[in-house]
Amino acid sequence: MFRSISEDDFNRERTVRFAEEHFEQRRHGSNHTWIVRDVLPISYEAFCAVSLPWEATFDSESHHLFFGFREGYHFLKKPVPEPLTLSAWHSDFKFVEANREVPPALRELLNRSAASADLVFVRCSRSQDPRDCYHWAIERALFLELSDPFWEMPYRFGHFDIFPRGAAWYMAHRDDEPLLYIGGSADLINSISAVLPDQALPLQPDDRYF
Repeated sequence: MFRSISEDDFNRERTVRFAEEHFEQRRHGSNHTWIVRDVLPISYEAFCAVSLPWEATFDSESHHLFFGFREGYHFLKKPVPEPLTLSAWHSDFKFVEANREVPPALRELLNRSAASADLVFVRCSRSQDPRDCYHWAIERALFLELSDPFWEMPYRFGHFDIFPRGAAWYMAHRDDEPLLYIGGSADLINSISAVLPDQALPLQPDDRYF
């Protein structure tokens, strides 16, 4: 399903532009406050974060599964911050990732946006050691049929960079955060926000990356 490719092949296909402070260009210290431009390419018109299923912990024993950002506030009958940001959500909840099932509506939009691409490319960075990075390719249609593509990968944990041939969009994900960070055209990001109003938050390049 996922076939190994070389780092050179991966980088050759990654026709995007990164900021000077991107983590591949500059090593950040342990106290660095990460922002979107540290991780995602800056060559896209717009950015968003999409929530994956997340499980909130309200005390030592109480857990509840949510899918959208505002669900937790509604469940607790708390006012939703205005504007709602990832920083506010992070400070208001203790949570863990429940699973990594990608919303079908998001997969459909990503598939449509990259309709001319035959392949999707994936990098899994399991640590800061460059020797612990793995690069794969998979058919685009097959990748976007998978409800949880991470479960099917040779390595399921780490930091992931994902994009289709031609880089119509770019996705970043960390296994310990129930979030997909996506860069793409303004039309794509607006469409994601429209079809997933409670699971998508628009982002700016200087917004926090968790």
